[in-house]
Amino acid sequence: MLLLSVALAAVLIVALFVIGLRLVPRFVARAGRLSARLDAAHGAADTGTQPALCRLVRARTAPTRFRGLPLTLLTAAALYLAALMLGLTEDVLEADKVVTLDRIISALFDPWRAAPVITVFRWITAFGASPAIVASMIIATGFLFAEGRRAPILPLWITLAGAEITMSLGKLIVARPRPEAMLDTATFWSFPSGHATVAMAVYGYLAYAIARDLPNPHARFAIAYCTAVMIGLIGLSRVILNVHYASDIVGGFLVGGFWLLIGVIAAELLRPHKRSGQAAEERERR
Repeated sequence: MLLLSVALAAVLIVALFVIGLRLVPRFVARAGRLSARLDAAHGAADTGTQPALCRLVRARTAPTRFRGLPLTLLTAAALYLAALMLGLTEDVLEADKVVTLDRIISALFDPWRAAPVITVFRWITAFGASPAIVASMIIATGFLFAEGRRAPILPLWITLAGAEITMSLGKLIVARPRPEAMLDTATFWSFPSGHATVAMAVYGYLAYAIARDLPNPHARFAIAYCTAVMIGLIGLSRVILNVHYASDIVGGFLVGGFWLLIGVIAAELLRPHKRSGQAAEERERR
């Protein structure tokens, strides 16, 4: 039964990857057409005769400038994740239903807690531990500096610092005990998960930094998908090793996702953006 579950999970991951690769060209084509329509509609209006409020709205919804629609959507997404995190924290503190659901989910993974699986997931969970995260940060910083891409370096460290501080404060405020009968060593409080938080923030940001300038959309999707699978497995490992509840992982992903978006926003604001004509010429040369 255990081997069948693992095989089905592996098949599902591969199938989703293949389906995603096939859908990427359609998505890129539709996104390009939508962007062109938005740009045409946005440029059709006369800004000179509009009130200040209308000009502000137009500036915040311009599809071809990062400080326009992209920044608006990223900011809205970050605020939404923050609201979800506050709601989840309140539920963990006050709602017995969350505790009951956590115990049910933990019990569902009992058949997975066999010696070979535990060994594999201890290896996976190490990628979310401090040594792996710090090593990834130092190596990424070195590569970015060597390539002359210095704009993403500061946001990378801001992302990690913000995620760590928020996660630590959350643990102190909620003070949730860890599950009993842990299958791996873990200290400090349980909510939110530190591994899930830093994995989402750091590996998510590194995936963004790598994929940001790749011209091939298939390569971008492959990096994003593989990173998402890795982050998901790190979160799953904490539940299977019984060092966290499922809601701890969700909380960690929300905190990490918030700081990931903050890091992306900071990196894009620091990035020397080129005019659309110059960007198009560069893409043609590639």
